[in-house]
Amino acid sequence: MKQSRSAFTLIELLVVIAIIAILAAILFPVFAQAKESAKMAVTLSNLDQAGLAQQMYIADTDDNFPRTRYSLDGINQNANYKHSIYPYMKNSQMMRDLTNPAASLPDCEGDPNCVAGGVVMASPIFSRGYFYYRPFFITHAWQDQSPYNESMVDQPANSLLLAEDKDVYADYGPWMSYIVAGTNGWAYSNWGGGHRDDHGFTVDFVDGHAKFEPMRASCGAPGSLNQWQYDPAGITNGEYSNWQMGTGPADITWINTFCSTLPF
Repeated sequence: MKQSRSAFTLIELLVVIAIIAILAAILFPVFAQAKESAKMAVTLSNLDQAGLAQQMYIADTDDNFPRTRYSLDGINQNANYKHSIYPYMKNSQMMRDLTNPAASLPDCEGDPNCVAGGVVMASPIFSRGYFYYRPFFITHAWQDQSPYNESMVDQPANSLLLAEDKDVYADYGPWMSYIVAGTNGWAYSNWGGGHRDDHGFTVDFVDGHAKFEPMRASCGAPGSLNQWQYDPAGITNGEYSNWQMGTGPADITWINTFCSTLPF
């Protein structure tokens, strides 16, 4: 008697291949989301640690926040806030997010082409990725000319302190435009850490908690202070057109530049 051999038919093979393709289409996005979530968890942990270092610095300086930049040679501003809080971290890598496409580049105080005086003096050299926000208009003085402390912050749980960006400057704020990737010579957006198409960023607040949020959430709504600590209504009603700065009034409506240029 002739024995028959069992084998897959062409139809059966095509069915198996189709099932595998369907499963791959379902699972690959899940794996990608899991990978992205893991990357965001690292960023959140870094900012948590940096925020804790800020809190310890503040506790040791009579509730004063660090300066954005300061001088090591008595002439040039060649160190930034990261050097102020570094003694409380002991690990410069905590200020480096490897998922950020700009993390391989030094910030301004580590770049001879950017640092004041052209000579890098600060150590360690920090990567780009996390900026410090100091709302100068609250102190009514430009830059670091007046102390900035916790008593000046009305809503610590809703006031941004640190967040993600890709620019060279260690201090950043809502006066900077949102640059869309592929425009103005930027391969990627200047804001955010590269997560979720740079429509959101990880933020550490004055009270010490951190979270990932849509960038638009930082802009708030007219009638109350937003996370940048200004009321959007003041941009249109003239309040910030005649804001007391130093010895006289100044138009600081440009603090709304980020929120007004967000394309989403």
